[in-house]
Amino acid sequence: MKLCGEKKAPPIHQVTLRKPVMSAASGPIAPPAPAPASGFALATPPQAHPRAAAAAPPDPAAPRAGTVATMPSGDARDPHCPTRQVLDRIGDKWAVLILLHLADGPRRFNALRHTIGGISQKMLSQVLKSLERDGLVARTVYPTTPVAVDYALTGLGEGLIDRLRPVIGWAEANVGAIMAARAAFGAEGVPPPA
Repeated sequence: MKLCGEKKAPPIHQVTLRKPVMSAASGPIAPPAPAPASGFALATPPQAHPRAAAAAPPDPAAPRAGTVATMPSGDARDPHCPTRQVLDRIGDKWAVLILLHLADGPRRFNALRHTIGGISQKMLSQVLKSLERDGLVARTVYPTTPVAVDYALTGLGEGLIDRLRPVIGWAEANVGAIMAARAAFGAEGVPPPA
């Protein structure tokens, strides 16, 4: 998958891999070693036991292929980059408030609507669907009568809210200064004379 801002990768030299020769008794046998530069072949070419060359177990801390850590990144400065869609989601006040409330634990739809306050049922439904589509929120349906639905943050959503908390803290700490700047700017949108 090519994202915005990616450079074309340099060509990779092709390497042809041969299938190992199989022995009925012992399994794969390493192919004979090539003759040394002197032209004399060794009497008994060195062969490693097939299991001795087995790969080390994978590092659990290393990212696996196809995971978020191995996915290509984008460039928000590129006008055609999908990163801008992600920034639109992050910059939406309702999305941020929903994520902030879900950071306290799973919530039901009406509980979210009442704790957030000021959001319509339609808007909450739309934003929750968008957050679920983006992989930030998980929706769990319980087969009860009536049907119960919980919303919770995913790992991706938890990672986002961890990065949004400092921004939210900054907004809470500086709201007074911003409101004063707005008042000083004037109702006409013209800054007051200095």
